[in-house]
Amino acid sequence: MKTTRLLSLLALAAMFGFSSCQKEEADVTANEISPLAMAKISEMGFNTDNVQRTEGGYIVEGDIFFSESDLQASPETTALRVGEEEQYRTNNLVSVGTSRTINVAITTSLPSSYVTALDEAIRRFNAENLRLKFRRVSSGYNILLSKAPAGSSYLASAG
Repeated sequence: MKTTRLLSLLALAAMFGFSSCQKEEADVTANEISPLAMAKISEMGFNTDNVQRTEGGYIVEGDIFFSESDLQASPETTALRVGEEEQYRTNNLVSVGTSRTINVAITTSLPSSYVTALDEAIRRFNAENLRLKFRRVSSGYNILLSKAPAGSSYLASAG
């Protein structure tokens, strides 16, 4: 009698154990991108192919950086018209008032051709005579150009 009762309880417990349902959250490793982040990027109108996880955010379409806070923000846009050519819009506007100089530095791990290219880009931008100017510096920078992680589809990034 005792063993029959014990076997009945074990069988009942096994039945509940095997039939119980419980959702398990997928573990997101350090380099994986969560489905929520992919949905936010897609919702913003960007291609979700080849999204790369970096320190502090994501690189989309090879050259656009979104931080975690950028993905959490909800921009006030009513509609996105898709034309034949790609166009991007942002709500992040730069107001410089009278004039502003942004200091740009480049890491020593990049080849000298990058330094030359950066100097030329700065020269061309400053030749436009805008209120926003750029200057290459070795310290005290606002923007640091650094080498891209191994295996990425871009050469360097600013941030």
